[in-house]
Amino acid sequence: MIDHQNTAISSDIGSNSQSLDLATVLKASQTISSEIVLDKLLSKLMKIFMKNTSAEKCVLLLLTEGQLINRAKANLDSEKVLVQETQINESEDLPLTVINYVEQSHQDVVLSNAFAEESFTTDPYVAKVKLKSVLCAPIINEDKLMGVLYLENNLTIGAFTSKSLEILRLLLSQAAVSLENAILYTSVEQKLQERTQELNAKNLRLEQTFYQLQRIQSQLIHSEKMSSLGQLVAGVAHEINNPIGFIYGNLAPANEYISDLLNLIDLYQEHYSDPVDEIQDEIEDIDLEFLIEDLQKLLNSIKVGAERIRDIVISLRNFSRLDENDMKPVNIHEGLDSTILILHTRLKEKSDHSEIKIVRNYGDLPQVICYASQINQVFINLLTNGIDALETLRDKQQKFDRQPTITISTEVTDSETVKIKISDNGSGINSQALSKIFDPFFTTKPVGVGTGLGLSISHSIVVEKHGGNLSCVSEVGKGTEFIIEIPIAVL
Repeated sequence: MIDHQNTAISSDIGSNSQSLDLATVLKASQTISSEIVLDKLLSKLMKIFMKNTSAEKCVLLLLTEGQLINRAKANLDSEKVLVQETQINESEDLPLTVINYVEQSHQDVVLSNAFAEESFTTDPYVAKVKLKSVLCAPIINEDKLMGVLYLENNLTIGAFTSKSLEILRLLLSQAAVSLENAILYTSVEQKLQERTQELNAKNLRLEQTFYQLQRIQSQLIHSEKMSSLGQLVAGVAHEINNPIGFIYGNLAPANEYISDLLNLIDLYQEHYSDPVDEIQDEIEDIDLEFLIEDLQKLLNSIKVGAERIRDIVISLRNFSRLDENDMKPVNIHEGLDSTILILHTRLKEKSDHSEIKIVRNYGDLPQVICYASQINQVFINLLTNGIDALETLRDKQQKFDRQPTITISTEVTDSETVKIKISDNGSGINSQALSKIFDPFFTTKPVGVGTGLGLSISHSIVVEKHGGNLSCVSEVGKGTEFIIEIPIAVL
């Protein structure tokens, strides 16, 4: 970290900042993750950055073939975002020394009054416009620099605060993932067009090639969405973890202090059994006997609530598993329970439908060597599919003639595999649809509701990534069951 009187070049200031408006960040992140076309994504990003910061000018530069390229620009006095491609050395309205520093150091730069500070006063643009507030941050995905975001406010000194930077970091984390996938998507689109032209005369190979490209596209879209979900879940868990840890850590000493005070009251009552009228009146007004009895119950309730929140945080972090990219021994039941927690709001009873009951028939499973985050993706896809089936049946029948239920069973087979069954008692799937259930883009849901990617990706994860098997059995009117079978150890 390099500090001057009004200058901050920082890499970590988030731990002491105030709590973020997580709803705002979540909404912005969902907007970012929903777009995969690069130019449209750039336009959305610029509008979000302008809306969520105090910038009057915003410039986004992407690293292309080893060089930063000016790709998008937005100004406070114009509603239109300029999406372009210009060399950075052709930009006379940017402080290139600041941008070059961020590119090389991968560190944030926050300047309260750039013209009055020593760090970058020799920059021609800083001197020319007597530049005031600057926030410049790297866009990084998996330790790889994607680009640089430059924000400027030349109307106000100290326009960018530590909270601004913290919000920006969360948004940039999502932006980096989406930019990576948008660039890949653009590349896939270009290759798809070229390959289609080449294969016009090769009808036999056309169907196979197009199918493969569809799979690549579906995996790209689904991977981006699940990565977004994982990062958001991990971010929310991190934000909750600090304050609840503080509360939980202080419960024990608070309990001791209160116990000491109550002991002191007992001593007073023992040695001064006949208090003066004023004290006696106060004892009666506050109902001291009830207060002493209820205080311990109150502390116990706070402890139970804090433990519940702590358990939720642990489950959220187990679900995201962003740091686990390799195969590792995994507790399958923990992954299932964490996924159920993520979907808790969809399972609860609401005014228009009853609660969806979860039945766990867990067997005695060993740890399974697998890609934890990918297996969790399969769980969330299959459980969501079951919930959708039960909600669809409710919409058709207005009410269930049976308790809507999802049953999860696990067991170890004789062939040294783990079998996980996820079944619902919904309306079931007809044989014609069942034969296509794992095909990319095939869905039985209404237009605009399902993409047809989830089951296809789940099949790919189980079969191709883990050498297992994913099958589906269903009977119309009785429900559907998905069966996952994966080896306990993959060599």
